[in-house]
Formats: sequence, C-alpha cells, structure tokens
Amino acid sequence: MKLLEVVPIIRMGKGLPDSLSYYTSHDIPCGSLVAISIQKRKLVGIVTKSSSVAEVKTAIRKKDFVIHKIDGVIGEAIIPQTTIRLLAWCVRFFLTRKNYMARAALPAYFSKPTSALKKFASSCCPMPVFSWGNESFHSRTTPLFIEASYAVRIDRYVRELAEMVRQSFDAQALIIFPTVTAAHVFFEKAKKEFPGIIAFYGNTQTEKQNAEAWKTALLGIARIFIGTRSAVFAPLPNISLIIVDGEASPYYTLWDSSPRYDARDIAEKISEVSKARLIVGDSIPREETWYRIQEGFIKYERLKHTSLHAVTFIDTKKLFRESHTTISRENYAVISPPLAEKISVTLGAKKQIFLFSGRRGLASTIICFECGYTALCPQCSTPLVVHSARDILVPRILICHKCLKREAPPTRCADCGGARLQIYGIGTERVEAEARALFPDARIIRCDSDASDDPKEIFQKIADGAYDIVIGTELALKPEYIGNFDLSAIISFYQLLQQLDFRQEERIIRTVRVLQEITNGELIVQTASNEHSLIREIESGDVDAFFKRDIVFRKSFSYPPFAELIKITVKNPIRLIVEKNALLVKKIIENELKKTRVSHNALFIVGPFPAFIQKEKNEFIYSLMLKIKEDNGIIKEMLQRTLPDFAIAEVNPKNIL
Repeated sequence: MKLLEVVPIIRMGKGLPDSLSYYTSHDIPCGSLVAISIQKRKLVGIVTKSSSVAEVKTAIRKKDFVIHKIDGVIGEAIIPQTTIRLLAWCVRFFLTRKNYMARAALPAYFSKPTSALKKFASSCCPMPVFSWGNESFHSRTTPLFIEASYAVRIDRYVRELAEMVRQSFDAQALIIFPTVTAAHVFFEKAKKEFPGIIAFYGNTQTEKQNAEAWKTALLGIARIFIGTRSAVFAPLPNISLIIVDGEASPYYTLWDSSPRYDARDIAEKISEVSKARLIVGDSIPREETWYRIQEGFIKYERLKHTSLHAVTFIDTKKLFRESHTTISRENYAVISPPLAEKISVTLGAKKQIFLFSGRRGLASTIICFECGYTALCPQCSTPLVVHSARDILVPRILICHKCLKREAPPTRCADCGGARLQIYGIGTERVEAEARALFPDARIIRCDSDASDDPKEIFQKIADGAYDIVIGTELALKPEYIGNFDLSAIISFYQLLQQLDFRQEERIIRTVRVLQEITNGELIVQTASNEHSLIREIESGDVDAFFKRDIVFRKSFSYPPFAELIKITVKNPIRLIVEKNALLVKKIIENELKKTRVSHNALFIVGPFPAFIQKEKNEFIYSLMLKIKEDNGIIKEMLQRTLPDFAIAEVNPKNIL
C-alpha cells in the first residue's frame, strides 16, 4: 500500500490544503497524473511524493480526516522531476500555493480527467532523460543583456538560434515575449528560418494545441519553443539557450490573480540550474538590471540602434504666458498650436503621425471647482473616468475602470450642490475629438483597450498606411507591427509624472525610447513645466545619467535593487475587519521574527496603511510593505508558514500603493 501526496491542478478555495493525501495499491512514480475526487468533483492531480504506508503509519494515525483512494492513473511520470522542483522553488520564492503554481505551469488541457487526456498522456512516453546541469553548447552561464532597438534585437536572436542549431543536434531554446502579439510575430519569422523544429505556446491557441506544443518540448521534437510568460514552464530536457525579450515589460508579471509570479525570475532560475545561456534584451534595461550590469553580475552588449531622433519639448504654460492668456477650460487645447502646425505639415507630406496619451477615455474625472469634490465610484473609491457615450441625449458617461460601473455625469456637486463641475485630465477620446476638429480630412484611428476592432487588424492597417493619425495608449506601442511614423508626440508629459510610483520616471524614459524607435522623424513632448530633471535627461538622451540619479534615491529608501519588496494585501467588505486583519498580520510577522535568527536590520515593515485605491468592488483594501535587505530564505519560509489565508503576498509588486 502506498500513500501519495497529490497536488490538484486547480485553484482550490481558501482554507483547503494545497496538496492532499491519497492511497493506492500500486507503485505510482512521482510526476504521474492521477484522477482524484474532491467534494464530488472529478479532478486531475500531480503525484509529488510516494511513501509506503508502513513508513508513515504514525503520521496517518494523527490525521483528522479520511484518506481516500485515487480514482485512477492517467499517465505515469508525465511531469518531469525538473518541473516539480521548479514549481516547488516558485512556491517558496513567490509565497504562493502548490496547486496555484501547478495550474499556471501546466496546459489547461490537463485540468480534466478525460479519456482524451489519458490517450494524450500515453503519447508522451517514453520521457527523455533531462540533461539539466550538464555542459550545454554554450559553457557561459553569466546572463547577457542586449540593448538595441526591436528590429536589431530580433535579428540577433535569429543568429543565436541558428548558431545553437548548427552546433548541437538536440539543444533546445526557450524564447519568451511580454505579449502574445510580439511572440506570434517572432514565431512567424522563426518558423521560416527553422521549419519543423519550432513550437508556439500562448492564449491564442486552443487548450489541445498548447498541450501538443508542450509535448513536442518534452519529447525534444521542438528545438525552439516560443511563447509568453507561461511558456517559461515548458519541459525542455536539453535546454541550452533562454531568451527574454522586452525584459522591462510589466506583462511578465502575473499580478492581478494567484499565483503572482514573474517569468523573468523563473527564467533566471532555470538558467542557473540548467546552465543554459540566458540572454535578455530591451531598448534600455530595467534599473535593477542596469545596477547588476554595473556590479558585474550581468554582461552588457549595446548594439547599434536604428536611428533615434532628438526629442523636442514644448512648454505649453510658456505659450499661454507669451500670448497673455489665462488658461481655462474654454481656451485650453490638448494639441498646442506648434504641434498642430507640425501635424499639418506632416499631413501635407502624406506621412503618418502618432499621438500618445497616458490614459484612455475623454478625461480622467469630473471635479467641482467650488469645493474640490471628485466623482468617485461608490464601489471602488476610485475616480470615475469620463467617456464619450455615443448618445445624442447623453453625450458623456462616467465609467469605473476597476468594476466597470457606469453612471450619468452629475449636473451638480454631490457635496456642496455647486454647478461648477468640469472635466479634468486628458484621455485618448479627448485627443481624438480635438484632432478630428483640427484636421477633418485626416484618416484618424484611436487605438486603446476601448477600441472595438481587433487590435491585430488595426496594427496591420496602420502598418499598411490606412490611417494618417494614430492616437493611442501604451497598448498601441508595438514596434513589432508599426514603426514608420514621421512625427510622434506625447500629449501631456505632466500627466505621466502624476502616477505615484518609484518606477514611474523609468517607465517614462522607456516610453520615450519606444516612441523614438517607431518614429522616423521628430518626437514632440508637450509639458506644463520645463523644470523637471527628467526632461534634461530625455533631451540629452543620456539614460545612464537618469539611472545614476535615480539609484541614489532608491538606495536611500531601500527600494530594489537594494531590497526585495513584498506587498501583503488584506481585503474585506467591512473596514473595521480589514483594519483588524492587517494589524494582526503585522503582529504575526513581528512575533515570528523574534523567533528567527535574522538581524533586526534584515526586514523593515511599512504599514499597515490604506491602499491608494482604498476600496475596490465593495471591498476595503489595506496593505503592508515588507523590505527585505538580507534573506537567506529564512524570512520567506517564515512568511510561507505563518501568513493567514486572507493575506495576499506579492513579491516585487507591480506598484507599491
């Protein structure tokens, strides 16, 4: 008789264990897929441990629940031990649950115990021997960062893959991209260069297609495996090369649902364990990567960028002063006269223009100019964003970007009853409306998450020259599709600076660089002030000067790379309960720290404090921020063991507020 530890491939509810015990009369190896039942639900699980009942008889007697028999074996030893060990590391590093990681790492096709899955599992045998840790075709294991424009980086990746294929008959490569569009564009290019040995893994495919791609990686058929962040878990027995493109993109992190993981950290861990060569690339590095380059932990190679034109700043406040005009809602133009003139000249030359806005919608919100009241969502305590409603009777509508609640704009202030309500901020819809008024004959397209058309189709039309003016948010910055604008502009530099996060200036630098990449001519930046030091650094194109200034700020506040951040979030519909729970979490951490052998400077706790958006979907939100300066695994092990189920941990969070 055998006792099995089984991790269900499902997100189980809070309060339930992330692995369960079952028994069987057969020898079932670790990594096998088995059919199990949980509360009358038929599920699939991974066997992660097998013991004889005689060895654990004492432990079984202490269990206060009944141990059930497995329903059956779907496939023996399907999941490699390297994958099981990697998932165990992810659970410890990202402070998450085993079943959450299993659900994220394996194809969704594995989640239901069907006869088709059993047939599929039988086709995965025999599993090859994994050579992780052996000498790969490249003996170097120090990561390499490549700084170059998108087109130059892609050419370099193709050459690296060709060299790998030429030197080794079985070496495999993993290439991940931050978005499925970028991954698919590279896949289409690579499959022409390497026919028959390439596979794609992403959410544009069916569950069965992803499972088949996973199998080709496992059996060594796919020498080149391409995908988005979830592709990082691909079971590649002979992995020799890992490429992470666009490494500064936030899309490598899964931050809005569990498990909250970062594919870049996982790629680096795989490289460390397997001795595979790791290449990361972007137009400029993350500040953490830049610091590691300076310290000698990452090699650096700067390839020649495509021509990057200078950036010109337009001081909009100075324009109003020189015209002796007072800025008001009536005379404020989001497209300044100098920018409008440049757009007119570019249109006359039959060239394309890109106008970037940091926000979608018509305006950020509605504000009362008598008492300062801001229209907030009653369910989320976040400002309601003004949108065009396409309705003659109600031309505008307020929408919450968190819970999607909609309501008509107020005619009077809800606080003071005043009638001086004005829209505040600039969104893509407002830029579009002004552009259409100024240039009625121009072919204009708005490209943001509110656009109803298929984004891929829009990008293709843009690349084909179907539009004269493209207005978009970060969603539209796709150098893999577009890159032939003669003029680009950032509508409001000041609006970008308003976002409160220690990484925001770095994001702005990166946005400017991508705009330079997709622009053949001039890049205009409109700003209400010319005094910010970031403006000087952008004008000079000296990214190192920015990093050298900002790294001093980060060090003084113990931000990455000088500390690892862990944000712990607590939510509840009742404010008193969420406050009590947040204080309880802090007390638990402080009490447990006293029992550990870590210095008092190793961990600094900030909070608890109300989140920047204090309420979302009728739940109040409180956070604690942990800054870990020294960690040998003890602090994370303590957090993994003691954090209550209601506490959500996020390692190196997307934002700290």
